[in-house]
Order: sequence, then structure tokens, then C-alpha cells
Amino acid sequence: MSCILNVAELNALELSPGAVCVIGGTFDPFHAGHLSIIRLLSPLFTRLIVAPTDQNPWKQSPAATFQQRIEMIELILGEEKIPLLPLNDRHAAGVRILREPYTYVDDCLARLRAELEVDVFWAIGADSADSVP
Repeated sequence: MSCILNVAELNALELSPGAVCVIGGTFDPFHAGHLSIIRLLSPLFTRLIVAPTDQNPWKQSPAATFQQRIEMIELILGEEKIPLLPLNDRHAAGVRILREPYTYVDDCLARLRAELEVDVFWAIGADSADSVP
């Protein structure tokens, strides 16, 4: 099931224990808007997964490499004292960075739903929301 919720509607939901939110994007560059979404969603979900894509099919090629963008995200979240989960800790609370260069969000979400066996939500930036079919 898919639906679009704003923050007020999301706050009103009774999320299941362990609910996860995937924050996807190109993150080229990772900026204050991305950070504000992480701060906003952190109290609502057990885990946040930041999922940079190697190449967004609806955008031009990113200026930074996939690895550079991951390092940028880690650096900023570290400076903000936002705890990052170890790669192998898939069930703990906190923020994890997905390091596989997914192109399509459907593949990523299906895999996470099967692996984690919890409700998985997807957050998308306003710059992309209108262009995603």
C-alpha cells in the first residue's frame, strides 16, 4: 500500500513497533533540508535509513561520486552527533546509511520489508515528489 502523508498526518499515525523510514535521494549535495528531515523523522521511527541512489533516473548525473556522497552524509551526521548504526546492525534503533547503489526505490523497499519484517515508509524530497510515477 502506498500513500502520501504530510508530517501532521504522520504524527497522528500509530506506527507499529520497529517502524522504519527510508530517506531516499541523490544527496548531491547533502544539505540542510536533508538534515532537517532526519531531525523531524527521528523521533517518529525506530530506525531511519538514508538511502542515496547512485543515479536518479529523472535527474542529470550527480557531480559527486556515490562514495563521496556517502562520506558527505557520514561527515555531516557525525558533526551533528546523530548516531549511525553499524552496517551489520539491521535491527537497532538509530540511523543507517544504505551503501548499495539502488536505482529504483521499489527494489530497495521490497528488500527491506522482507529483511526487517516491519512497516517501512519512504520519505522523498519535494523536488522529486511530483516527478515520481
